[in-house]
Amino acid sequence: MHTFGKIICAALSACLLACLAAGCTSKKDESSSNASGGSTSTASVTSAASGTAAGSHKDGTYTAEGSYDDQGYKPVVKVTVSGGKLSALDCDEVKEDGSSKKSLSQSGQYGMKEKAGAKGEWHEEAALFEKAAVEKGLDAISFGSDGKTDAISGCTISVSHFAALAREALQKAAQ
Repeated sequence: MHTFGKIICAALSACLLACLAAGCTSKKDESSSNASGGSTSTASVTSAASGTAAGSHKDGTYTAEGSYDDQGYKPVVKVTVSGGKLSALDCDEVKEDGSSKKSLSQSGQYGMKEKAGAKGEWHEEAALFEKAAVEKGLDAISFGSDGKTDAISGCTISVSHFAALAREALQKAAQ
């Protein structure tokens, strides 16, 4: 019976190690998925364009934009590269007439808090994503199938399309 106990203990230990190893595998980056209601990027995006490695991108300002969604907004992203890495990010959505969701939100005309009971206004939540993307890097932010992220406290808007566009803009800066 003593040998049988050792065999069971060894088998349980092997199962535990296998479970731990499976739990340590990295989750595939879902940030290029589109759940923003039609705002899609037309370029192929790779995680290598995250802008987190110093010296990997040419300094400058680069832009990328998506397609108009069913509400008439088109996402537009501007990235600034300094020292070879992402140093600033500006995300907005614009209508064909040139009106900006960020400007409407800043002036109180968008009213996400008032109309939808959100915690923050649209421009405030977009700023949280912009800051996190620069500080943490785009690859450090994961997204759900709805395009939202739990990785940034207070950011409840869909932002995965902005991450995909930021990667597209960074590809333009790749050396």
